[in-house]
Parts: sequence; structure tokens; C-alpha cells
Amino acid sequence: FPEVGSMVVRGDRLYVAVQQLDRDNGWVADGGRVVQVDCEARVATQDWDVGPNPTISPLYDDDAKLLVQTGVYFAADGGLSVLDVGTGELSAPFVLEADLGLDIMYAAVAPGDRGGVLVTASLSPPTVYGVGCFRLGDGAVTVAETLPAFVAGLAMDDRGRAWVSFQAPPWGSADAEAGIARYDAATCVREVGFSSFVLDPGSVAFY
Repeated sequence: FPEVGSMVVRGDRLYVAVQQLDRDNGWVADGGRVVQVDCEARVATQDWDVGPNPTISPLYDDDAKLLVQTGVYFAADGGLSVLDVGTGELSAPFVLEADLGLDIMYAAVAPGDRGGVLVTASLSPPTVYGVGCFRLGDGAVTVAETLPAFVAGLAMDDRGRAWVSFQAPPWGSADAEAGIARYDAATCVREVGFSSFVLDPGSVAFY
């Protein structure tokens, strides 16, 4: 029973990240695919095997490519790669969780210099979350800061600014601060402090 992890629209095509989790065996990953859907005909036209538990996000400067993030939660088994939906070629991972010693929770590419922002989590409790930046060319990762708050989402706008949602659930750290903070992908610096809401924020989307 595959589950949809994320979706990206490019022109008249919809790309769906399908997570294949074995729910009878502790929800371990049993592969994962990206499926191309013809929106007008409402049929799947292509699919690619991309690795365990994938999510996808767009590359602003290239409609033919998607950023693919793989790996199950709290295990150093995945990484970041690029899928060319025109050729069907999946690049070798340019950022690996095993090299970081961290779990990549979210990742998004900024327009312009082809860099991006990622959110990580420590592999063992107590969980510490981090916000950092990466480069597509060589996979270099820079850490902006670490925080005790639970990270609920990451969204990149068309100006190269990443909006990260933090939550402070009752089971989390006592000093966690909830809200949305904004990071600049080029400098890897938090530009705007926490904007608070009545309820802890979840996902953010731009349209």
C-alpha cells in the first residue's frame, strides 16, 4: 500500500513521490518511486525507482529536474540526489546522511546559485534539530544553527529564502520555541526571528 509523500507540478505533468513502507514489519522502507502523471489524461505515464521513503521538491531553475530526498526517519540511510525526468537519470547522492551522521528531515533548493536549505535531526534522543545549507555542485553542507524545537516543515520561496516551521509539543524539550523563522539560502543565516501564532505552525506553501 504505497503512500504519497509529496507532489510537484511541472507544466501539465504531476510528479508524485511514492513511499513503500512495510506496515506489517515495523514500517520499514521497502523501496520508493517517483511517478509521472499526465494531468489531462489522468494516467501515470512513467515511474522511476529512487530509493527508500522518498520525498521530492522542485529545482527552481530547471523544470526537467527534481530534488529527491530519501531515507527513513532516525536512520542514516538516505541522502539528496537529482532526478532528470526528461532522461530518467538519477544522479549519485551529493549529500549523504551517513557522512553527516544526521537524519535529513527536509530539503529544498533555492533559485539562482543552485544551493539549498536542509533540516536535520540527531539520530538518537534527546533529538536536536539543525538548519543548514548545501551546494548542489559539491554537496558541501554548512550548519546555520541547532535548536531544541520540533521541526514541522520547510518551504522555499522564489527569493531564495527558506521558511522553517518549529513546534513545541508537550513531549518535546522544555526550552523549545514555536513559530516560523526565515533563513537566507545564500548566507545560511537566520534573517527573521520566530513569528508566533496562536497554534504551533505546520507546513508553509507559496503560490
